[in-house]
Amino acid sequence: MKSTDSNNIIKSSRKRRWRRRYEKSFQKSNSSYNGSYKSASKSGKIKIGVSIWSSTDVLGSQCKKILDEAAKALDVEVQYVDQGHVSEKVTASVEQLAAAGCQGIIICNSSDTEMTSAIKTCNDNKVYLAQFFRVISEENSADIYQAAKDSDYYIGAVHEDEPANGEELVNILLEKGDRNIGLIGWEQGDATWLGRWEGYKAGVEKWNKEKLFIQHQKNLIRLF
Repeated sequence: MKSTDSNNIIKSSRKRRWRRRYEKSFQKSNSSYNGSYKSASKSGKIKIGVSIWSSTDVLGSQCKKILDEAAKALDVEVQYVDQGHVSEKVTASVEQLAAAGCQGIIICNSSDTEMTSAIKTCNDNKVYLAQFFRVISEENSADIYQAAKDSDYYIGAVHEDEPANGEELVNILLEKGDRNIGLIGWEQGDATWLGRWEGYKAGVEKWNKEKLFIQHQKNLIRLF
């Protein structure tokens, strides 16, 4: 047998194995749906909803390409809702995707507070929920974090180290010679912004502390 034929068989076997795992995971929730939720799609495939800030901007379109390829590999359907990181649209997007018969939803929310509604909607409709580019803060949103832990349908998050990102970003500007740095945030309470803000402040504090003893006062950095 040719190696390419062997590889194709292995890929096909993997696809079937992953599909069986997903079907088994969602079987319990499917069985308890009401009439409008019994079939996730007309094709009978598993249907995953994606609540995203934008599926057409530079970053969002790349995320969509990745998700589309993953859906193709797993033989599932994907439905997108662009919500612009507007809180009301974020929470409404979860309701919309649940009503559309999605068995799972992945969401890039704006702030932790939106997850209260998102978790409740998914609990009520027995829809699995995961976050991407976001994670609920255990320290700053203890009640919401606990609600996520207590949920049978919240399954976790994939996210970056935003404080480290913020520190790296501000260091890039400092190394380029910038000294007065203006910051523009997103929606109030945005989780990514808050994490990066910690990193920005840490990076500037370290820089100023080092330069204070070796350079003139003009080298101190201000954030405003």
